Amino acid sequence: MRRNRNKAKKRRKVFAISVRQPLAHWVQRGKLFCLNQNWETKRRPKFIAVHASQLRSLAQPCSDEDDLVFGAIVAVAHVAAVLWHKNVGEFVGKNPTFAWLLGESTSGPFVWVFNAVWPMVTTVPMEGYHGCFNVPTETMRVVRQMAQRTPLRCPVSVQSKVG
Repeated sequence: MRRNRNKAKKRRKVFAISVRQPLAHWVQRGKLFCLNQNWETKRRPKFIAVHASQLRSLAQPCSDEDDLVFGAIVAVAHVAAVLWHKNVGEFVGKNPTFAWLLGESTSGPFVWVFNAVWPMVTTVPMEGYHGCFNVPTETMRVVRQMAQRTPLRCPVSVQSKVG
């Protein structure tokens, strides 16, 4: 008896990164398309869930304090690259549409670059972890239902419009 290969397909694991507020809020609103992280990962997912951690970054003031959500997935992002901060210039040289990165704070040491973000219509509560972590299948089903259908796109640089 032949085995049905379609049923034997492996489900892709979906990963998330936990980000302090207000940075997660800015990603969710389409105001931030790169994140600096101080940890390295070998994982390079195509899409990643952005989780708003329970912690708040005291160094980042926010005028939308009442809108901040903690302990929930707030968006799903398309990952364009995960870079060592010293390689940002080389990446932009090969991908001129990301020239806006040169004006951003890319102190890293690792920079996650997004080119599209799907905010959650309703945030999805979930416990977060340090680093890049797995999202349970059931939670991901809810995330897919709650994500906006139209993504917010990263800014297009003036250089890419001209060239």
